[in-house]
Amino acid sequence: MFSRSQRKYPIYFHYAWSEDDRVEIELPAGFLPENVESPAPVGSGPIGDYKPSIALSTDKKTLVYKRSFFFGANDALLFPIEGYDQLKGYFDALNKRDNYSAALRQSASN
Repeated sequence: MFSRSQRKYPIYFHYAWSEDDRVEIELPAGFLPENVESPAPVGSGPIGDYKPSIALSTDKKTLVYKRSFFFGANDALLFPIEGYDQLKGYFDALNKRDNYSAALRQSASN
């Protein structure tokens, strides 16, 4: 996240990067998630992409969260001061989705 609302200088990323994450959470016995809705993906045109997904395993014992992200495609690594608001907004949206939470409830069968 970019904490400042304004910039004095352009932003330069030294290199493009990508991340692929997979987190599996074993649910406590007798509990299920209240909602298994994936956060919305966030695209930034040809520069990058962010695709999160969340799903319940077929045996309903594990919550599986996946996140695929890349940024800096097509050598888009230098961002002028005038584009700072858009860049900050993009990373703020990613941060919001990265802080996704899922509530658990006791299943009716217990």
